[in-house]
Amino acid sequence: MAKPLVLILSTQKIESSTEDVMDWLWHLGADVIRINGEDFFTNLAINYQLADAKWEAHVELNARKVNIEDIDVVWYRRDGAERVGNFKGIKDMELVQKLARYSYNEVLESKRGIYHLLLDKPYLTAPKLGREINKLESLKQAQLAGLVIPKTLVCNRKKTLEAFND
Repeated sequence: MAKPLVLILSTQKIESSTEDVMDWLWHLGADVIRINGEDFFTNLAINYQLADAKWEAHVELNARKVNIEDIDVVWYRRDGAERVGNFKGIKDMELVQKLARYSYNEVLESKRGIYHLLLDKPYLTAPKLGREINKLESLKQAQLAGLVIPKTLVCNRKKTLEAFND
């Protein structure tokens, strides 16, 4: 029997109680992947792809690629780490504010996309999703309604986009 895969959505790496839970999960034979809020700004790659009428989604963190379908359980520990990039070299404060707001919204939509993709999974404390419109969920619903959806990729890595276009 395969190890159950538990996804933990957390705030930051420095949370000792989350580390304790992870240790217990490993001890009990589970596999664990943890995505911290700060990972959205650094080393998290997210890919949602629609090809041949089938959705595929995976996350890649620290060289580990996980298909969303392989996740068995989600623990939404807490949300956070809403810092928005490093704009130290830019002197124009109005531009810095615009870039920060844009970056924040991009991360927020990435999080919402992941939360929507995981809605059918068992959750321990699920995120509160409002009635906001999410492009990924809209495409999925359109496909379920019988509309033809073109081959689609939503990602946050230029290299992935370039490979998709080849």
